[in-house]
Amino acid sequence: SCGTHRLTSVTVKRLVEAYPRSCVARGPSGSAPLHFWALRDPNEVGAMDVLEELLKTTHGTRAAQLRDDYGNVPLLVFAETCAAFKEAATSRADEDYDAGVIPCDD
Repeated sequence: SCGTHRLTSVTVKRLVEAYPRSCVARGPSGSAPLHFWALRDPNEVGAMDVLEELLKTTHGTRAAQLRDDYGNVPLLVFAETCAAFKEAATSRADEDYDAGVIPCDD
């Protein structure tokens, strides 16, 4: 999402239909849309739908191989993002445990 605007699969679909090469367009640091997608929480509602729309086209599948200015392909960015989310969740769970908070399985 950008600011308070939540990127949806409908928005991506319309953009890709109107401008198919948008999947390989570069932004800051040489990042393509898949690089930006890879930075979001994969558990966020609609995240996988957005990914599907980005990968659906020839340009989208080619974008999966694009490297940003740091040499990273979107899959590497995604792996690092997932690791960061896992670390944050583990840290929160450890803090809850230290505080005596017991998770409820309702």
